[in-house]
Amino acid sequence: MVFRSTNNGQSWQAISGDLTRNDKTRQKPSGGPITLDITSVEYYNTVFALAESPVKKDMLWAGTDDGWLHLTTNGGQSWPM
Repeated sequence: MVFRSTNNGQSWQAISGDLTRNDKTRQKPSGGPITLDITSVEYYNTVFALAESPVKKDMLWAGTDDGWLHLTTNGGQSWPM
């Protein structure tokens, strides 16, 4: 999800639903039963990058680490595929 704050982070409002594939098989620690790799970079289904347009108001791009790129042109009111 993408969240927005209009009061310097004192409160947050969700402006998207889940933008990832939400693949449950990718939401577990990697490694073996003895030594888990728990650096968190092995988890998928994360909005990994968010960019605001420098020239168009309310245009945002959101990229996920499971391969999806989303674009909203209305400040997060809709995120068409």
